[in-house]
Amino acid sequence: MITKVRNVFSKCAVAALLTMLLAGLAAPTVATEVVETNRAKIPVADQSRESLSRASREALAQVVVKMSGKRDSVKNPVLSAAIRNPTKLLRSYQFEVIDQTLYLVADFDAESIESILRTEGFPIWDQRRPDGLLWLALEQDNGNRVILDEANSRELGQVITTTAEQRGVPVSMPLMDITDSQAISIYDVWGQFASSLTQASQRYGADFVLGARIYRNDGLSSAEFSPSGSGEPGDGGNEQEDALYRALANERQAKLQGRASFSDEEFRAMNANTGEGDYALDWVLIGGDKVHVGTLYGESPVQLSENLLHEYADFLAGKFAIVPVDEPGEASSVEISVANLDSLNRYVEALRYLNSLSVVDAAVLEQQSGSVGTFRLGLIGSFEDFATAVALENHLQPVTDGAGQRVEGKHYYWND
Repeated sequence: MITKVRNVFSKCAVAALLTMLLAGLAAPTVATEVVETNRAKIPVADQSRESLSRASREALAQVVVKMSGKRDSVKNPVLSAAIRNPTKLLRSYQFEVIDQTLYLVADFDAESIESILRTEGFPIWDQRRPDGLLWLALEQDNGNRVILDEANSRELGQVITTTAEQRGVPVSMPLMDITDSQAISIYDVWGQFASSLTQASQRYGADFVLGARIYRNDGLSSAEFSPSGSGEPGDGGNEQEDALYRALANERQAKLQGRASFSDEEFRAMNANTGEGDYALDWVLIGGDKVHVGTLYGESPVQLSENLLHEYADFLAGKFAIVPVDEPGEASSVEISVANLDSLNRYVEALRYLNSLSVVDAAVLEQQSGSVGTFRLGLIGSFEDFATAVALENHLQPVTDGAGQRVEGKHYYWND
């Protein structure tokens, strides 16, 4: 029965909502992509039973990692047993030829896998994933430095694309067309200037921006910023250019010295791979009003690029994957109010959206008054997890006051 909602919004919330309506306030753009986390694509030699069996096991292992965000989840005894016998969870499969390579494309039962993950205490990572943009500069054997794009990075681009797909993280590389060339230079990417990277990335609408540079591991000094790679900051003929290189070196050193001021807990995984190798990769990650830096070491640019994508995926999982706080079936309950539901279709869409979130175990419409609906949510995580999940898209916007501050309570405004 539909009953009247009493005191759904405080006076402050109503005033803020009216302000939004009268001002025609547009919701900020959020870049997210829905990833098929229950699907994996594995290269195979043929369509034999042996190839199907091997690839199915590998595909399920990949899906488990994508859905949990945890690379070590496949070592869990229960999940490991499921991976050894993937047919119980295999929903459908087909063979496809892509770029002259034969692949097994397998779809698994997402609901059953999620249930196992919850029972075993692993996180659940929603299909909605933030978009990332990677600016990658490479020092070539001849000392030249280039910003890689799809046209000049076939080998590295392929490993980046493959690893991102395996982990379920949307990552693209810049076009490096005229617009990009005018917005950013090799010095900006090599120097890892956060402001320059952020500004040049605006056209792509990415949530997270990665800047990275790969070079032979001969030690980092101010010489690394010389455009010629000769080790000298210039020939004395351009004082302004010399000052730029010195500034780049100083900023990088300041970042490395100030690393402890960033969140060690969020980035302990990213720094864990630090060691020795023939090549080094310095990275800067920009997103959520924070800037993080670090260094990885490896035996080749290909290995470093793959490791960078794995560590980036681990970071996103740590930020967005939901760790169940209760036993399955004992989800916490919370009530939210949603405005701008001025039609039956919008009520249906809002309810469907809420039930599609991994953090929501169940959502029901409890009360309705005009264009305001009250929903009861059963959550497998905390309300903060719910707020983080909906922030990835524009459908639910927190109601704010005239100063842009969120009003007290759990009040939202619906956007189609």
